[in-house]
Amino acid sequence: MMLSSFPLMNRLRLSKQPEPLLARHLFPSCHSVLDVGGQDAKVIVLGSAGNVVDFQMNDKCAAGTGRFLEIMAASLGFSLEEFGGAALSGRESLRINSMCTVFAESEVISLKNLGRNTRDIALAVHQSIVDRLMAMLHRAGAPGAELVFTGGGAKNICIVKLIEKKLGISVKLPKRPELTGAVGAALYGRDAGAVKTPGM
Repeated sequence: MMLSSFPLMNRLRLSKQPEPLLARHLFPSCHSVLDVGGQDAKVIVLGSAGNVVDFQMNDKCAAGTGRFLEIMAASLGFSLEEFGGAALSGRESLRINSMCTVFAESEVISLKNLGRNTRDIALAVHQSIVDRLMAMLHRAGAPGAELVFTGGGAKNICIVKLIEKKLGISVKLPKRPELTGAVGAALYGRDAGAVKTPGM
């Protein structure tokens, strides 16, 4: 039987955003959620009752996602885990003009061949990602006062710091941001009566 035949899966597929359910559970006053996963990035704006009032998602390109970070880190010789910290130590202002993964990687390689410091290039990569995320936040009209950052991208310290600097706020972070979607889906199922687990 296909998963789409289950009522709960249909509802999750249509809503596409279990993240705000957990975000509101952890941070009751949050008004917007920025989620950066492996293959997509999205902004979800919530109403006073926790309902979704606006939703923005990146286009088909992987730019601004975890996969983009992974490719750029490998191009510069960093692991994904150390990439954000390395970028924070960058000093020289460089610019990555393309947000297409293939073209951006070519720019990164060209800068390396010119002898640019890899940490400076890493910072430029992160700045280009944050510029893209900020554009999504502005298109969604996401309030800046209570922004919850979820998904694996929220584990990147440089992205967090750059967003906080641009917005002038402290971003709210779950302890395990990469699990927000999964736990939110579980809460959705519990509230919908689809999951009957003792103690929940």
